[in-house]
Amino acid sequence: MTATAAPREYALTSHEVADFRINGVVQAPTWLDVTLAQPHVLSVSVKPGASWGLHEDYIRVALNTPRQHEALIKVKADVRGDVVPSANPLDLGIMRAGNRNEALVRLNSRSQKAFKLGKIAVEGFNARTEVLPCRPKADGCKLVRVVVGKDQPAGSFRGTLHVELPELRTQLPVSIWGFLVPKDYKIRDVTPDPGQSKATAPASLHDELKASTQVKKSEQAPPPGDGPLLKWTASSLDTVYGFQIFRADSEQGPFLLINPKPVLADMNDENPQTFQWRDNDVRHGATYYYSIGILRVDGKKEHLAGPQKVVAK
Repeated sequence: MTATAAPREYALTSHEVADFRINGVVQAPTWLDVTLAQPHVLSVSVKPGASWGLHEDYIRVALNTPRQHEALIKVKADVRGDVVPSANPLDLGIMRAGNRNEALVRLNSRSQKAFKLGKIAVEGFNARTEVLPCRPKADGCKLVRVVVGKDQPAGSFRGTLHVELPELRTQLPVSIWGFLVPKDYKIRDVTPDPGQSKATAPASLHDELKASTQVKKSEQAPPPGDGPLLKWTASSLDTVYGFQIFRADSEQGPFLLINPKPVLADMNDENPQTFQWRDNDVRHGATYYYSIGILRVDGKKEHLAGPQKVVAK
């Protein structure tokens, strides 16, 4: 986004309380303007004086929810001015020592005006640079050749190309990374041969070991109490941490979280799993609507099932 881009709005949601709101912005990056557009909506814009290049940081906000008092919102931006690089970040890929390992960074003026380059330096790895004219020649265009040094150690590297723009009184940083292997290093293809199957234990032994260690959730006793008992089955749980239960007094909601601790899943079990959870905080004879959500290991939340109407006996 450009430093003059229009503000963007980001809405936060929660099922913990019906009147969810953001109480305030606790901390924000110095290159951002962050305000409340609505009680649950942030308005975010890049400050006009923000430095160019890649930015990554967090906004910390205070919440009115009883279990989660704050939230972190990750923000990433590529702040651009008049002069922009052809790629940022620039991935050099895998290179072999002893070769001439280089890349060209094309710098273009969006206003198509000629510009001068000042000091150019590479930080983070050994390299030299060279300024070249664009082909075909054009106003507002320059090429910077980056040549990885012969003395660059093998392994992964990451750094920044700093380009000074004296007429604009600013500096343009370009992130660069790559991986350098020794000259005689053999790169092997680990893709299995199409005609070759993966080595596995005999089916009978594999099943026997699995059966001896597997906990059959469907055979577990129901949770104690006499409230509504929720039961569900799910599969493909290798990225699922657990499940959250939401309840409402009507089918339209609002649905509020009622289990502070999620119902945990077994990510190592490849078979479908059956889960149970009982809601004992109910009024007998009342009607409730339940919804089940998925909580993945990376923090993402998804809807699984519901709403389901239940009358508490």
